[in-house]
Amino acid sequence: AAKDKTRTSVRVHVETCNKSFAKTAMGGYIENTGTVDLHYVTVETIWKNKDGLVVSTDLVYVLNGDTLAPGARKTFSDSSNLPSVARCNANPVDWW
Repeated sequence: AAKDKTRTSVRVHVETCNKSFAKTAMGGYIENTGTVDLHYVTVETIWKNKDGLVVSTDLVYVLNGDTLAPGARKTFSDSSNLPSVARCNANPVDWW
C-alpha cells in the first residue's frame, strides 16, 4: 500500500527582540514546512525575564483564513509592556 505523504507542519522563527524603555517588541515569521496549504496558524509568544523565567505569554493569530503554501513564509509581531521582559521566544500552538 502507498503511504500517505500529506503532512501539516509549521516552524516559527523569532528574528528580533528589541526593548525600548518599558516596551519589548518581537518580530519573526512562520514557515510552512509541510506538504499541504495551511489556512490557520496560531503562535504563542513567550516573554521571559533576564533569568529565563516566563513572565507572560500571548497568542498571535498569524494566519486566519488565508493560504500559506508549502515553503512559504508569513511575518508576525507582538509586544509586551512588562518592564521585566528581557528575552523573547515563540512556539506554534495550532495549525491546519
